[in-house]
Amino acid sequence: MSQTECPCGSDKEYSDCCQLLHDGKARADSPRALMQARYSAFVKKQVSFLWDTLHADHEARAHSREEFLRSLEEGLESMRYEGLEVMETAEPDRDGAAKVLFSVDVRNYETDFGFVELSYFVDDGDGWRYLMGQQLEHRKLSLPRSSI
Repeated sequence: MSQTECPCGSDKEYSDCCQLLHDGKARADSPRALMQARYSAFVKKQVSFLWDTLHADHEARAHSREEFLRSLEEGLESMRYEGLEVMETAEPDRDGAAKVLFSVDVRNYETDFGFVELSYFVDDGDGWRYLMGQQLEHRKLSLPRSSI
Protein backbone atom coordinates (compact mmCIF):
# COMPACT_ATOMS: atom_id res chain seq x y z
CA MET A 1 0.00 0.00 0.00
CA SER A 2 1.35 3.41 -0.92
CA GLN A 3 1.45 6.26 1.59
CA THR A 4 -1.53 7.91 -0.13
CA GLU A 5 -3.65 4.80 -0.71
CA CYS A 6 -6.57 4.37 1.66
CA PRO A 7 -6.00 1.57 4.18
CA CYS A 8 -9.61 0.38 3.84
CA GLY A 9 -8.82 -1.52 0.64
CA SER A 10 -10.94 0.58 -1.71
CA ASP A 11 -8.03 1.24 -4.12
CA LYS A 12 -8.79 4.96 -3.75
CA GLU A 13 -6.53 7.66 -2.40
CA TYR A 14 -7.03 8.22 1.33
CA SER A 15 -7.93 11.88 0.65
CA ASP A 16 -10.76 10.73 -1.66
CA CYS A 17 -12.00 7.98 0.62
CA CYS A 18 -11.94 7.51 4.39
CA GLN A 19 -10.26 10.84 5.12
CA LEU A 20 -13.51 12.54 4.05
CA LEU A 21 -15.30 10.67 6.84
CA HIS A 22 -12.48 11.21 9.35
CA ASP A 23 -12.59 14.95 8.66
CA GLY A 24 -16.40 15.11 8.94
CA LYS A 25 -16.87 16.05 5.27
CA ALA A 26 -18.89 12.92 4.48
CA ARG A 27 -20.86 10.21 6.29
CA ALA A 28 -20.70 6.48 5.90
CA ASP A 29 -23.60 5.41 3.70
CA SER A 30 -23.58 1.81 4.99
CA PRO A 31 -22.35 -0.27 7.93
CA ARG A 32 -19.62 -1.69 5.68
CA ALA A 33 -18.41 1.81 4.80
CA LEU A 34 -18.34 2.77 8.48
CA MET A 35 -16.44 -0.38 9.40
CA GLN A 36 -13.87 0.32 6.66
CA ALA A 37 -13.54 3.94 7.82
CA ARG A 38 -13.07 2.77 11.41
CA TYR A 39 -10.34 0.36 10.32
CA SER A 40 -8.65 3.22 8.46
CA ALA A 41 -8.98 5.35 11.59
CA PHE A 42 -7.05 2.74 13.56
CA VAL A 43 -4.34 2.72 10.89
CA LYS A 44 -4.18 6.53 10.69
CA LYS A 45 -4.63 6.97 14.47
CA GLN A 46 -7.77 9.06 14.03
CA VAL A 47 -8.95 8.31 17.56
CA SER A 48 -11.57 11.08 17.71
CA PHE A 49 -13.36 9.49 14.76
CA LEU A 50 -13.37 6.16 16.59
CA TRP A 51 -15.05 7.78 19.60
CA ASP A 52 -17.50 9.76 17.48
CA THR A 53 -18.70 6.65 15.64
CA LEU A 54 -19.40 4.61 18.77
CA HIS A 55 -23.08 4.03 19.46
CA ALA A 56 -24.34 5.59 22.70
CA ASP A 57 -24.87 2.06 24.09
CA HIS A 58 -21.31 0.87 23.36
CA GLU A 59 -19.53 -0.22 26.55
CA ALA A 60 -16.65 2.24 25.98
CA ARG A 61 -19.13 5.09 26.47
CA ALA A 62 -19.03 4.28 30.19
CA HIS A 63 -15.65 6.07 30.15
CA SER A 64 -15.02 9.72 29.45
CA ARG A 65 -14.04 10.79 25.95
CA GLU A 66 -10.66 11.96 27.22
CA GLU A 67 -9.96 8.66 28.97
CA PHE A 68 -10.97 6.69 25.86
CA LEU A 69 -8.83 8.81 23.52
CA ARG A 70 -5.78 8.69 25.80
CA SER A 71 -6.02 4.93 26.24
CA LEU A 72 -6.48 4.32 22.53
CA GLU A 73 -3.62 6.63 21.56
CA GLU A 74 -1.30 4.79 23.93
CA GLY A 75 -2.43 1.39 22.66
CA LEU A 76 -1.99 2.31 19.02
CA GLU A 77 1.63 3.43 19.44
CA SER A 78 3.03 -0.06 18.93
CA MET A 79 0.31 -1.52 16.68
CA ARG A 80 0.83 -2.09 12.97
CA TYR A 81 -2.31 -2.71 10.94
CA GLU A 82 -1.46 -4.75 7.85
CA GLY A 83 -4.73 -5.60 6.15
CA LEU A 84 -8.50 -5.77 6.16
CA GLU A 85 -10.80 -8.29 4.51
CA VAL A 86 -14.56 -7.80 4.55
CA MET A 87 -15.93 -11.31 4.50
CA GLU A 88 -19.68 -10.75 4.59
CA THR A 89 -22.36 -8.17 5.38
CA ALA A 90 -25.99 -8.50 6.46
CA GLU A 91 -28.75 -5.93 6.21
CA PRO A 92 -30.36 -4.60 9.40
CA ASP A 93 -32.43 -7.15 11.31
CA ARG A 94 -35.84 -6.41 12.88
CA ASP A 95 -34.04 -4.59 15.72
CA GLY A 96 -32.18 -2.40 13.22
CA ALA A 97 -28.74 -3.97 13.74
CA ALA A 98 -26.70 -4.58 10.59
CA LYS A 99 -23.72 -6.96 10.67
CA VAL A 100 -20.28 -6.95 9.10
CA LEU A 101 -17.96 -9.95 9.33
CA PHE A 102 -14.34 -9.05 8.68
CA SER A 103 -10.76 -10.03 9.43
CA VAL A 104 -7.87 -7.76 10.33
CA ASP A 105 -4.15 -8.49 10.22
CA VAL A 106 -2.51 -6.53 13.04
CA ARG A 107 0.77 -6.89 14.87
CA ASN A 108 2.27 -5.50 18.04
CA TYR A 109 5.97 -5.61 17.32
CA GLU A 110 6.35 -9.23 16.19
CA THR A 111 3.27 -10.65 17.92
CA ASP A 112 0.27 -11.46 15.74
CA PHE A 113 -2.94 -9.97 17.13
CA GLY A 114 -5.00 -10.65 14.01
CA PHE A 115 -8.64 -11.35 14.56
CA VAL A 116 -11.98 -11.93 12.94
CA GLU A 117 -14.90 -9.88 14.17
CA LEU A 118 -18.63 -9.93 13.69
CA SER A 119 -19.57 -6.27 14.21
CA TYR A 120 -23.01 -4.82 14.83
CA PHE A 121 -23.96 -1.37 13.57
CA VAL A 122 -27.09 0.68 14.23
CA ASP A 123 -28.30 3.86 12.56
CA ASP A 124 -29.04 6.23 15.44
CA GLY A 125 -30.82 8.77 13.24
CA ASP A 126 -27.61 10.74 12.78
CA GLY A 127 -25.76 8.02 10.90
CA TRP A 128 -24.38 4.52 11.35
CA ARG A 129 -22.68 3.79 14.68
CA TYR A 130 -20.59 0.86 15.93
CA LEU A 131 -22.60 -0.91 18.63
CA MET A 132 -20.48 -3.95 19.49
CA GLY A 133 -18.35 -6.73 18.11
CA GLN A 134 -17.68 -10.39 18.76
CA GLN A 135 -14.03 -11.24 18.13
CA LEU A 136 -12.45 -14.55 17.19
CA GLU A 137 -8.80 -15.30 16.55
CA HIS A 138 -8.04 -16.17 12.92
CA ARG A 139 -7.31 -19.78 13.73
CA LYS A 140 -10.56 -20.17 15.68
CA LEU A 141 -12.90 -18.95 12.96
CA SER A 142 -15.45 -21.66 12.33
CA LEU A 143 -18.39 -19.66 11.00
CA PRO A 144 -19.51 -20.55 7.51
CA ARG A 145 -19.57 -17.35 5.47
CA SER A 146 -23.34 -17.40 5.08
CA SER A 147 -23.93 -17.63 8.84
CA ILE A 148 -24.38 -13.98 9.71
